[in-house]
Amino acid sequence: MKELTRAPQASSSAPELVTRRDRLVAPLRRTSSAISRSAAAALVLLCAAALAGGCSTAPKPERAPEESTARVEKTSGGSIRRTASGYSGVGWSLSPDTDKAAHEAMSHAGEDDGDLTMVFYTPQHNPQAIVSALRDEEHPSRRIIGMTSHDGILTAEGYHAAPTGVVGVLTMRMAGTTTGIGAASFDEVASEDKAGESARLALRRALEEAAKKEQRPSLIVLFGTHGHEEKMLAALTQESGPDVPLIGGSAAGPSSDIDLKKKKITWSMLANDKVLESGAAVAVFYTPRPVGTAYAGGFRREPSKSGVVTDAAFRLIRKIDGRPAVDVYDDWLGGRLKEAQAAGEDMLKFCGFHPLARVVKKDQAALDQFLHVWPSDDPAETGSLRTASNVANGDVLFPSEGTWNMLLNRFAALPRQAKRDANEMTPAAGLFMYCGGALDTIPRDQRGNMGYLVAQSMGDMPWIGPFSWGEQGNIRGLGHLHGNLMASTILFPASEGAATK
Repeated sequence: MKELTRAPQASSSAPELVTRRDRLVAPLRRTSSAISRSAAAALVLLCAAALAGGCSTAPKPERAPEESTARVEKTSGGSIRRTASGYSGVGWSLSPDTDKAAHEAMSHAGEDDGDLTMVFYTPQHNPQAIVSALRDEEHPSRRIIGMTSHDGILTAEGYHAAPTGVVGVLTMRMAGTTTGIGAASFDEVASEDKAGESARLALRRALEEAAKKEQRPSLIVLFGTHGHEEKMLAALTQESGPDVPLIGGSAAGPSSDIDLKKKKITWSMLANDKVLESGAAVAVFYTPRPVGTAYAGGFRREPSKSGVVTDAAFRLIRKIDGRPAVDVYDDWLGGRLKEAQAAGEDMLKFCGFHPLARVVKKDQAALDQFLHVWPSDDPAETGSLRTASNVANGDVLFPSEGTWNMLLNRFAALPRQAKRDANEMTPAAGLFMYCGGALDTIPRDQRGNMGYLVAQSMGDMPWIGPFSWGEQGNIRGLGHLHGNLMASTILFPASEGAATK
């Protein structure tokens, strides 16, 4: 299996599907296998008022003058791909009833237990109710792994979100592929390094379930608790080495502590019959065929400006080049940070367009690792920047910048890179992970276009896209990395000889 040796670095010359800042590709055509081209050209999916304002936004195709202008509301969907040696399916539902949403999503993806079912859901849904629905009397041993997604989920049919939540599933069975699932909560481990030890235990349990404890897996998938990513990755590196392909995401939910308290909801992970609010869920894959992976950011790094971190703490930068970090950051942005603060703008969203970049490189491998930063609101840390990734004294940081259009298009190209770097492997299903902070920079009326762009890059097969609070990936030569405002892709290989369209 050919693995990544270098991630793409965003630059002003990088190719984009959309070349003008505020113009999207046209015509936009539906690519879901569940809807025909002619039907897709007639449908414009709008917010479902019947579901408390739920919205499944799809690309808006060009409409011939004689075609109907009727608006169709859709609250669930999906597609299934079957071959002689396996199948894959995707399904989603905006039903506010968790049991109904889970069953409805599965009905679109295929009720077969399969080898593995990935499930992604927004925190409005009770995770234990999802487990009960997916592992009911008819499917007591269905193998599942998943986590909460920020605001909504993405499929080839568009972007699906509602105030009452959404549930989405990706199912698969691939002859010749062995999988294992494991999970561990922070409460299970006695070590002071609860994050690292929970990830280690989860991996060991996954290897035991796969009955391949002595073999290195072809792929590791990690879903973990936000704020503990680096320790989890360090433990997984100790267990399996630095070069096993890994893609991960931090369970997501509301974007602020205020929302968490107000709505009384939180993030979580699922693994078979386990529900975790803090811990790690791990899936391992063994396959003789290539697995396609890609992990990258989509911002434009400014190489002419940089600074050295001179005072850092956990997820905090106090000083850069001996000056308050906020002042240096604002200087790099030409005063726009403090102008936005004075205007009362949402700092998480504003700073989502302007992450700091740290260049990680060794020999021929390199990656622009992006860090989401924003001014601390702690009076004791005035002038400091909060971060969503760890930073150390001596790190060299660069300013970077992006637009929602640039992020949408550059991230959407990742599946092509994953397929290319795996020798044009034949995929049966795909997982597309996208940062929740990057999602927040994209206008809601444009999010449906994400499904179109990613589907063009993925190809005609079932795939699903959750939105995380942190993104993890493996770059050969650099090991397992954690960053923010990034995206990743997994292309699961089709069974030997299985043809896909």
